[in-house]
Order: sequence, then C-alpha cells, then structure tokens
Amino acid sequence: MVSIFIIFSNPFLYYKILYAWQINEPNLEKGKQYEAGILLGGMTMFNKNGKGYFNDREDRFMQTLKLYNQGVIKKIIVSGGSGQLLGNEPAEAVFLQQQFLANNVKPSDIFIESKSRSTFENALFSKHILDSLNLTSPYILISSASHLRRARMVFKKGGMTVLPYPSAFETIDKTYSLEDFVWPNLNVMSGWTGLIKEIIG
Repeated sequence: MVSIFIIFSNPFLYYKILYAWQINEPNLEKGKQYEAGILLGGMTMFNKNGKGYFNDREDRFMQTLKLYNQGVIKKIIVSGGSGQLLGNEPAEAVFLQQQFLANNVKPSDIFIESKSRSTFENALFSKHILDSLNLTSPYILISSASHLRRARMVFKKGGMTVLPYPSAFETIDKTYSLEDFVWPNLNVMSGWTGLIKEIIG
C-alpha cells in the first residue's frame, strides 16, 4: 500500500508519463489555410443561475480564436452540450458561440452543435455539420494536449481526417527539482484519475 502511494504521488513520474502522452506540437503546414477548426468543449462552468464562466482550460478557446484571426482556419465548429446528465445546465457550445461573437468572429463563420456529452458524440455530431457544409478535410482539432491523442483516434474512427492542435498544457518539457523526485504530492494523485481515463478511453 505504501509503495502504491509513493508511485502515484511522485511528481516526476506522473509528469514524465503525462508529457509522453500529450500531443505537444501541432503539425500544420506553414502558410496553409484550413477549411475548419473543431473546438471540443470542456472549458466552461455555469453557476446556479446559468451564468457561464471559463475554467482553467480556457486556452482551448484562446488558441481557436488565434487560429481564426491568423487566417489558419476559415470556420469554427464548436462541439459541446451540457455537462450534466440531469438538470438544466446551459449547453457549452451556446456560451462559447457568444464569446466568439463578442471577439469579432463573423456569425457566418461559427457553427455549433449543443447535444454532445462525450468525445464520441463530439465526433458524430461534428461530422454532420461538416458534411452539410461540404468542407474539405483535413480539419484542425483543438482540445487540451492531454485529451487530443484519444480524441484524434475517436474522430478517425468516425471517418474524419483531423490534425490535432494542442492547448491547455498540463506540463511541459521542463527541468525537475529535487522535490519532484522525492517529495509526495497529493495533487498528482488526483491527476492520475484523468490521465488513466484518457489512456484507457
């Protein structure tokens, strides 16, 4: 039991494995313009009155906006429904659409699907939009660096060619301190839950 605690609370081990799992660099052709960027939800939260806020993964939104403003992507597909199975929480895609419009994205360049509750449904419903618009692949897939590897596989199984664009990095290729090798960290233990979920799907 003690050995399990030591392993799963070790920052060096966790961040090394996380970094290896993350997609850390985008693979975009320089100067090329892509038909669409697909932004996956998971960067917002809502209070009891339904007011939306960004959480600590808002870099997904910022990177998508940057790609649009730089002319790398022509259209933005926002995929994200309510985060609750029960209740009346607003759909994330609607909130994100409002934020893009507030940042001068043209209404004609934003398309949303607000029903998805999983990565599988992200792919399924996004494909419906892309097919209806007759947009040419590959598409840019924007999500957290730790989520992109699994998301790319799901979208590929769904019949789409996507290029992953990482954001909201949880770790980087950094220099580790002595404490990272020897000092347990309880936050690292909770991080394993999300990482294992991503790895096993």
